[in-house]
Amino acid sequence: MRLIVLDPSLSTVIADAGDGEGALARALANPSWAGLALAWTDGPAYVGTPAPEGLTAVDRTAPGAVPVTSDLSAYAATRRFEIETAGIEIGGLTIRTDRDSQGLIDRAYALSLVDRDSPIVFKAMAGPVTIDAATMQAVAVAVGRHVRDAFVREGQALLAIVAGTATTKADVDAILEPVP
Repeated sequence: MRLIVLDPSLSTVIADAGDGEGALARALANPSWAGLALAWTDGPAYVGTPAPEGLTAVDRTAPGAVPVTSDLSAYAATRRFEIETAGIEIGGLTIRTDRDSQGLIDRAYALSLVDRDSPIVFKAMAGPVTIDAATMQAVAVAVGRHVRDAFVREGQALLAIVAGTATTKADVDAILEPVP
């Protein structure tokens, strides 16, 4: 098995710490890896690539191998997706944030940058509305921040699961719920 170092969101391989028992001791002693996730893998893992499936997390406080609670990790991903795509309220408009709507918002945002004087007909949850370029830009930024924040909170939940501080769905929900 190889020991790898992952970014805080647990999505990308930062470093390959090596194999064998000495790899764990070296990784724990490396100050530049403090606060980053460590995990064992049987499969190939290359720096800069997505984290492979089937990792066994290392608990830094008790460095024996501790399996990641895959059910809670899957729950965190499902809840993040629900929160990400639930929609948001912006200036009295309720805006869809599902994946298709995110793409349409991105394109309307791009149009608003080059055609600043033309109104944009945009479909909010209550139906079509006509908005100006500045409002379209505010909508796009708010949706982008909403999506980004959902992924940040999912990363925090996954770190808490690996650390053993989130052990129930309620713990995960408390981390994932958006801050108003």
